[in-house]
Amino acid sequence: MQKDYNKFSKNSFSFHVILCGSEWACKETRLEKETEVISSYLPEQVYNNHPSLEKQVTVNYRIIVEINGQIYQSVAEAAKTLKMTENSIRVRLKNNHPDYRIIHRVAQGYTPVIIDGVEFNSVKAVVEAELAANRLVVIRRLNSTLEK
Repeated sequence: MQKDYNKFSKNSFSFHVILCGSEWACKETRLEKETEVISSYLPEQVYNNHPSLEKQVTVNYRIIVEINGQIYQSVAEAAKTLKMTENSIRVRLKNNHPDYRIIHRVAQGYTPVIIDGVEFNSVKAVVEAELAANRLVVIRRLNSTLEK
C-alpha cells in the first residue's frame, strides 16, 4: 500500500475512522470487525488478505513469481529487487493483483533450528513458540549469530 500511496499520491486515498469508543478496547472484537469490513469488499479491492480466499495448506516451499513481466526465483528476491516487503508481494499474489503471478512452488525441506539448547523443527516453529515476532526476526538472529 505504501508504494501505491507514494506512486498515486495521497489524493488517491482516503482514510476514515469508522468506529470508536470503549467497546473497541478488546483486540478480538476489533479483529472480528476488521474481518467483517474486509469481507464486504472484493479481494482485488483490498490490500489485506481477503477472508474469502482459500487458505493454502502450509507446506515449506519457495515460490517462483512473475511480477510486471519479470521472473523472480523467490518472493524474497522480488522484494529485494523491487524494494517492497515480502508480505505486500504475498498479499498481491494471494489477491490476484494484476501483473503478479505465481509461476511455480518448489517444495523444500525444513531446517531444524536450535535456540538455547532447544531444537525446533523449523523457523516457523520458533515463531509459533512466541520466541520471535516473525520468521524474518528469527532468520536475522540466526544470521547474526553465524557472522560472529
